[in-house]
Order: sequence, then C-alpha cells, then structure tokens
Amino acid sequence: MGVSIMIQFNGKNLTLPINPEQISPTRSASNDDIDIVGLGKATRKGEPSLKKFSIESFFPSQNSYFYTGVLPKTCVEFIEEIWYAENTNNNVAKIVTLGLPIDLNMYFVIDNFTYDHKAGEEEDIYYQLSIKEYKPYRS
Repeated sequence: MGVSIMIQFNGKNLTLPINPEQISPTRSASNDDIDIVGLGKATRKGEPSLKKFSIESFFPSQNSYFYTGVLPKTCVEFIEEIWYAENTNNNVAKIVTLGLPIDLNMYFVIDNFTYDHKAGEEEDIYYQLSIKEYKPYRS
C-alpha cells in the first residue's frame, strides 16, 4: 500500500501529487525549571503543545507515473483558499494521511506557506507548508 496525503477543506479534497521526502511531527511542552530554596532545581511539568509539522515538496507540471494529475496552479490556489479563509472566518482544514505507520490525521491551521519556481523547472512549483494542529476552545 502506498502513502497518500490529502487535504480536505470546504467539501473539496486535494491529494498531494508528490509526497514529501520526510514528515517530522513535533510537540513540546511548557515545562519550567524552578528553584526551591534548600533543595535546588526542580521541574514543573507543563501542558503539551499542539502537534506541528512541515511539508516540503513540489507540484509538478508534467505527467509521470507518480503524479496524480492535479495542476500546480490549482494546488497553490487551494492552499491559498485555506489560508485566506482561516484569516477571515476561522475555517479549518483537515489533513488525512494513509499508509503511514503513525496517525497524522488532524484538523489544522496554516502557520506558513511559501512557494517558488526554480530555474529550468519554471512550470513546477516548489513549496513549504507549515501547519499546526487545531483544537477549538470555548471562552
């Protein structure tokens, strides 16, 4: 079974045409070191942060055996649609991964999205998409 990464947003799906070379999810915690008079240093355990990871790959312009057939411009426009919607009315997207040994399925918001063109490959679009897990809150 192959690996597949899909982004879902507003009833639309985008399967990434080229899987990233690696995905490295990170999580940290807000642990604090404290000084206790007469005892020394201790650690006060904090809450775990939300999961984050970046996807770095490219949207190819040419058909190939590993290419899903979606146009590079369409991919960029779809991610920009998510970015714009998040920043205007708090819509969130979902990432779905299939075929990975760990579960990375989650609702997310975009932290950063950059893309560019490389000399000699002007029609391919290289990108980096940094996402952070989204969990709703109530005030």
